[in-house]
Amino acid sequence: MMKASIICSLLLVLVMGYGFSQACTSDEDCDDGLFCNGIEICDKEKNRCKSTGSPCYNFICDEEIGDCIICNTHMDCGAYNLGNFCSDNGECYWVDPEPVTITPYIILQSRWFPLPVFFNIHFSNANFDTSSSVSFNPVNAILALPPMVMDEENIFMIALLMPQWFTGPIASEEHGDIDVTVITGSQVAPGTIEVQLLPFLLDEQRDLR
Repeated sequence: MMKASIICSLLLVLVMGYGFSQACTSDEDCDDGLFCNGIEICDKEKNRCKSTGSPCYNFICDEEIGDCIICNTHMDCGAYNLGNFCSDNGECYWVDPEPVTITPYIILQSRWFPLPVFFNIHFSNANFDTSSSVSFNPVNAILALPPMVMDEENIFMIALLMPQWFTGPIASEEHGDIDVTVITGSQVAPGTIEVQLLPFLLDEQRDLR
């Protein structure tokens, strides 16, 4: 198995490095028609082809369009701090974020016990990355539990919604809002979760004071 892997790797190197191994008498003998491995020229002293290497330096080479691009994904833009949105033509832009969409939009709060909640925070016109952070207001309302799983447009997290005796009334006796803020670099995306009290008769009869 290891021998087969080594042979495959060598074949790949030979194919990708065609311009380095081809015998030649002129530059025309070396042109492999590929953009991303650079310009091939003939080393007249060795009668072998050599390549100038990738023309894109630290950026991304797209063989399909035959050009250098800045990004394939939104995260590529964040890596170079050139924007938070990658366009279809591989250019980065700063896009003013819209509010995030949070599922579930409404969660139930107990007066006495913390309740687990699974959140999906969705953001369609910008990106999340490993630097993204999520905060809640009131700050004592939700306790986020690790791990926080994410891709470019979604954050998945498990949290505990703390009971009312701990948080105090959120906006009103029956329902209220928790403000959510997602920060990625210099981009701030807001959101809101509606909170409703569990309609348990036992809870209704308790005096919280």
